[in-house]
Amino acid sequence: MQNMENKAKSKDQTYRNQQEKIRDLEEQLELKSASHTQTEKHLLQLQERLRGREEACSSLQQKVSSCMLYMIVRFKLLIINSYS
Repeated sequence: MQNMENKAKSKDQTYRNQQEKIRDLEEQLELKSASHTQTEKHLLQLQERLRGREEACSSLQQKVSSCMLYMIVRFKLLIINSYS
């Protein structure tokens, strides 16, 4: 009888330990999930900032190209005028 009671107590203790482990794992999962969600939001913000900077860079490249063409035309006109 004593042996059966000891086995039952042991099983109860094992069950309680497993339940505690489950709660700990659920808490860890919840924290990691929240962290993952926060990281995804931060990633989206960074992607949006990058997109904005890429657009600004593209716009500046177009302006530089336009300025270069303008300077080439002006230079050619100066050369032509200097021979006239």
